[in-house]
Amino acid sequence: MRGPGRVRYHRRMLPRPALLLLAAGSLLASCTLPAPAPPPDRMPREEAPWGSPDPGIPPSDPAPPDSVPPLPPPHDAVDQALQEFDEYVHGRPGPAAVARRVLRLGLLKDPRVAAAFLPLLDRGSLEVRVAVARVIGDQKDPSVGDLLLRMADQKRTREEPEFLAALLDGIGDAVPGSHAEDHVDLGKKWLDRDARVAAAAFRSAARWVTAEVVADLVKQLERAAVPTPDAGKAAARAATRTALVDLLQRITGRGLEEPGQWEEWWRDHRKGWRADGGAQARLAPLWREILRDPERGYELARPGPDWVLQEFGTGQPRATAARVAAPGEEVWVAVSVMDRKTFELKSPEAWAAEAAAAEERAYPVRAVEGVRSSFRVVEEGRKVHVLTTAWRGDLDGEQRREAEEILEGFRAFR
Repeated sequence: MRGPGRVRYHRRMLPRPALLLLAAGSLLASCTLPAPAPPPDRMPREEAPWGSPDPGIPPSDPAPPDSVPPLPPPHDAVDQALQEFDEYVHGRPGPAAVARRVLRLGLLKDPRVAAAFLPLLDRGSLEVRVAVARVIGDQKDPSVGDLLLRMADQKRTREEPEFLAALLDGIGDAVPGSHAEDHVDLGKKWLDRDARVAAAAFRSAARWVTAEVVADLVKQLERAAVPTPDAGKAAARAATRTALVDLLQRITGRGLEEPGQWEEWWRDHRKGWRADGGAQARLAPLWREILRDPERGYELARPGPDWVLQEFGTGQPRATAARVAAPGEEVWVAVSVMDRKTFELKSPEAWAAEAAAAEERAYPVRAVEGVRSSFRVVEEGRKVHVLTTAWRGDLDGEQRREAEEILEGFRAFR
């Protein structure tokens, strides 16, 4: 019998060694040939990642629609990036620093990145495995979906909710909507236990929007609003409720907040309802652009493609937005969250210094000296958020502007 919260994927299970061999073989095979170019009428105009100009469109061509994705980076740039990552890891940096580099490399969207990261899924620190799970599904190789599905079904994965939530996000990238019913069921089972898993399960289910998925989300929103005397269950339900409202707003474009409002709206619109053309763009993939923590009451958005968002399950800071540059030139914004009583145990300067020191320890010693920092305090209800901006070297104009943009865009809520 399956234990509580286990994923019920309706497919034949393979032995784990065979699974890993199949996944690795498929990933390596996908790397032998360059990815095919898109049709001429779909060639994007903007520059490819890593500063490689797109040769596919002469300057005189009309600009294509904004929805056209950029071309994959040149293969030599991918190889170079993976080589630099390997050299960086051999410098023995901390897990948080490695995880941040993983997230940055995930922006390449190349099967070779998935092949390089595959071994890290099954070993190493939780932070690194979480980062890999989140990016590996978005590397244009759907075959990793099977591996992620089976890892999500393992008993030990259920003992690491943060890792399970990341796997569900990766599944949503690799095979969008292919297991919507399974993931809705999984969200139901975790609704009273851990909001991170429940929200990720519903988010993965919604990656391919259908009327059935919307109906399920509305129903679960109603369930999440039911009061309970159990403090742990109440907190999980409240956080999941916030995540469900956010999902429904993105899917439908409606600004409704209360479960009763959504129930009434769906009753009036479910017949023949279809998602509008912008629904998928509003949904995909939320964790990469916005880090939202309904339990601790904040939202952090990344200001540009050179920044990555990272969340931590324990300790302070709770999350960071970091711009990954050459060693010795990093800049990051760290978010520490606490209740007012805890906040008053130290000065704001002490909390900021602690957050900056935690980030400094994440980098190898050779990244050298000179971490400077500033801070801002945001209070909302019973929670206090300390935003620490820390950097090495000299902040250029763009870095300063983007760091300020993060601070201005930070949102605290009850």
